[in-house]
Amino acid sequence: MFSINQCKLQAKQQLKGNTGPLMNASLIMFAISAMLALTNSRISQVMPFMTLSFRIIQFCITSILGFALTYLAMKLVKTRTSSFTDYQVGLTKIKPALLGNLWHTLFLTLWKLIFIVPISIIISIPFSMAIYNALDLGNIDWATVDPNRFSPENFNIEEMSQNILLEVQQFFETHYVLAILLGLLFIGLAIITIIKSLQYSQMFMVLAESALENKKVSVPKAMNLSKELTKGKKGKLFVFYLSFIGWISLACLPVFILTFLKESHILENEMLFTSLVSLTVSLGCALLLPYIRTSFVNAYGFLKEEAVNSGKLSLEDFE
Repeated sequence: MFSINQCKLQAKQQLKGNTGPLMNASLIMFAISAMLALTNSRISQVMPFMTLSFRIIQFCITSILGFALTYLAMKLVKTRTSSFTDYQVGLTKIKPALLGNLWHTLFLTLWKLIFIVPISIIISIPFSMAIYNALDLGNIDWATVDPNRFSPENFNIEEMSQNILLEVQQFFETHYVLAILLGLLFIGLAIITIIKSLQYSQMFMVLAESALENKKVSVPKAMNLSKELTKGKKGKLFVFYLSFIGWISLACLPVFILTFLKESHILENEMLFTSLVSLTVSLGCALLLPYIRTSFVNAYGFLKEEAVNSGKLSLEDFE
């Protein structure tokens, strides 16, 4: 039976004497991901036309690194041993890593669009009206308009932005039904994101197990298996994932302290601040990720065992 405490207890036992490889893999994943994020931020400022291409590269690399970490945790749970060589093997499982994350992202995005599209339409109404009024488009003679009229230097951008936001706020205060509908749509977006994330949460476990045992489970099949495994278990999985908030908050505590010191002008050196934040987050990530990921793999094991024992799925379904 799926037990939150058992998942965590087993993870602690499994990690005894085997923490090194997962810690190193976590550090590598975080360091490369942080470097890619900083590079992407820099590229978007210097070469915005390259942003999309780099984001695709970033998506591919982070997908492979994340899958390799799951593969390593799966190896530890299955065999009670792990090594950095296993992580290197996990890095070679490019097909399930890329296709799995692409499939997951695609379906999650499609579900989100059900709410994002009406949200965008509702928000665009007051913004369009506010921009129309801010630019005074209704009083323009388009036959004789000066082409330089809309040059940025002819406008106080900051003041115009404030006026637009104020007009949008007034619009929703007046049209409160639309404001309520917008709020409900945002709540719906959050709910559908959580539900579908939980529903698809086990597909990477299925793919990692398949790669470890040299099976040929396809990405669509892994998603369908994840749906079956999480059926009736989403509430418990949600509580299970939330149970790590305390550890995550503790790992982030040094960052909050450093930010407070920076805002208080006690720590004014920007380079030192960035270095200390990177160091503390890296250490927190290295200490925490192995425990979390191993616990997630144990949860998958319990869910799979329950599904097989209940007859909902068979072992052949995972072949």
